[in-house]
Amino acid sequence: MLLGVLLLFALYAGAKQPIPLDSSRVAIRKAGALTQYQSDKDFDYNQQQAKKENELDSWWRRFMRWIGTMQAHPFWGVVFDVLVWGICLFAIIYVVLKIVGMEKIGLFAKNKKEAAALEYLVAEENIYAINFTEAIQDAIRQKNYRIALRLYYLQTLRVLADGELIQWKQNKTNDVYVYELRETPLHDSFSYLTNVYNYAWYGEMIVTADQFTEVQDAYLQFQKQVTA
Repeated sequence: MLLGVLLLFALYAGAKQPIPLDSSRVAIRKAGALTQYQSDKDFDYNQQQAKKENELDSWWRRFMRWIGTMQAHPFWGVVFDVLVWGICLFAIIYVVLKIVGMEKIGLFAKNKKEAAALEYLVAEENIYAINFTEAIQDAIRQKNYRIALRLYYLQTLRVLADGELIQWKQNKTNDVYVYELRETPLHDSFSYLTNVYNYAWYGEMIVTADQFTEVQDAYLQFQKQVTA
């Protein structure tokens, strides 16, 4: 209690002491370059500067504006929609054909080199217009075993057609030929060779030398069985 009273008395006594005046001089500095900074847009933080548009952004903006104008037009809007849906339909058809392995050689050739190598394979696959012995040897010499395998299959179709075991026609599917042999002892072997061919050719698989040698023997044995 006594300590509290003494503390209050000390605070009261201190409060009665006069506060000395600060007689030190204050140096006033002038911002001479302030006007220069105020006029500089780089130091204007109160406004957001619009992003400058480059050529690509400008072209894209004009293109999207043109698309909107086309879609709003009563005639060209319909044409534009038909074109877009046509492109989408073409892409879907292409994917489906790739999956089932029915793409046309001339239209969807992987590259010009392969298309040039298939010049002797016309779109209709005329098996009577191909010199199989020469064509197969050329493909093997170039180590293009995938094409050589295709030639062996076409040659087998010709052997079957010459033996009147199938009725060869242009644009006829391989499954039809397999079906035509359903009541013959050749059906299972030919079905196997057809599956191998479809897998390698339409599946666009890389055929190695060892794989080709094994399949080549199977084709030769089958052809001998047909001609026996």
